[in-house]
Amino acid sequence: MKKKLLTWITLVTLLPLIATLIAKALKGQLIWYMRLTDVLDLVVAGPFMIAAIFSIRQLYLEQLDRNNCRRLWETFSFVALATFIYGYSMHLTANAINTFSTEIRDYHNMLPNDTYQLIFFLDERLGHYLIYLGLFTLWNLFAIGENRNTISSNLSNRSNLSVVLLGLLHGASLAIALIEAEMVWGVLVFCIATGLVFLILLKTTKQSIRDYFSWRPWSRFLATSLVGIVLGSLIYLAIFGGFTEPSQLGL
Repeated sequence: MKKKLLTWITLVTLLPLIATLIAKALKGQLIWYMRLTDVLDLVVAGPFMIAAIFSIRQLYLEQLDRNNCRRLWETFSFVALATFIYGYSMHLTANAINTFSTEIRDYHNMLPNDTYQLIFFLDERLGHYLIYLGLFTLWNLFAIGENRNTISSNLSNRSNLSVVLLGLLHGASLAIALIEAEMVWGVLVFCIATGLVFLILLKTTKQSIRDYFSWRPWSRFLATSLVGIVLGSLIYLAIFGGFTEPSQLGL
């Protein structure tokens, strides 16, 4: 299981980042009525993230004992996954309409203000809220599932280092994504929620921090993502003097 999980952690961190960098490099390119970045979201990033989340969820379901806790974990993770998919679909659709109407075509002055506000709300508000609610819930549920499974072998030093670096990169990427979504407060929500989950898990297992993370790759990844999201936010603030969206800065 650990080998598969480390593979998924690597892919979850790197592939969306690579797709974003490609889209940024070719941001002026259109495919039909959509920007290349929206097409990549539709056919690459979105389906991949859904497949990755489903696969990681299945790894933990196979390890959890068949009891009431397993059924509860399965239900919550299913609802969180559905929330993520629902939010992602909403954001992708509304964002494509918004972009076409205001950037690809100059229809902004032709749209009734209430219609534009509805599109903006579905794109930049409700869509993002559902995406990150589902994603943050899933990330913490995976840590809970990992705490309850029966695997107990230590990670190799090389794997430990890889997970730490990937976690820092994932956290920094999340920070930038939340800033772009005008949800800097989401950094605080993620830190508080994840911190509380780890405090509870550490208390229930009665293990030291070192022992707890020594054989739990997802927990190590999530903990270093916590560090990465804080560092990423602070570095962004230091460089740009605020939390203006990267797109507004021409990035």
